[in-house]
Amino acid sequence: SQIRKPLNDESLITQFGRHDQLDNFYSVFCRNMRDLGTPPYPRRLFQSMLEHFEHEAEICTVTLSGKTIASGFLLHGPGTTLIPSASSLREFNRTSCNMLMYWKSLERAIQRGQSIFDFGRSSVDAGTYKFKAQWGSQEYPAIWQYYSRRGNVTDARPNSGKYDAMIAAWQKLPVWVTQLIGPGIVRGIP
Repeated sequence: SQIRKPLNDESLITQFGRHDQLDNFYSVFCRNMRDLGTPPYPRRLFQSMLEHFEHEAEICTVTLSGKTIASGFLLHGPGTTLIPSASSLREFNRTSCNMLMYWKSLERAIQRGQSIFDFGRSSVDAGTYKFKAQWGSQEYPAIWQYYSRRGNVTDARPNSGKYDAMIAAWQKLPVWVTQLIGPGIVRGIP
């Protein structure tokens, strides 16, 4: 029903684009990242991917009454489509717009003849992990190694408790402020 409902809702419009959808994508992405308490990547990162992957990169957006409420950045490679970044506006969760965006992205991958759809990484039992599992995805372990110049690398994890006050403060900032200072901060986060 989480798929049928938005598929049958004629007020939800899904479209694919590239540079024409970048501002819509980035607006939703930054708002979602702010709400999560995480600094956003710079807009130029996504712009650069669109420029360098001319036939492989695209953006899927879902709109309601002309307002973008969900968006995902897709990269198509040989046999695989991955979605390194996807976001939706929380106040529209009742519309299942995020489910629709993923459904349409999966359809797009199939249209392109892809055999693998990579949902990206998630920590086991996190909300994103459970979301991806409901699609029937297969889990593959990702091994990460970090070098920490100072302190313990586990201190850098957002669930360590060390950053709770900073996350709470970030969530209260205006989105435009997070767009201004966030890219410089996120560069230093593993």
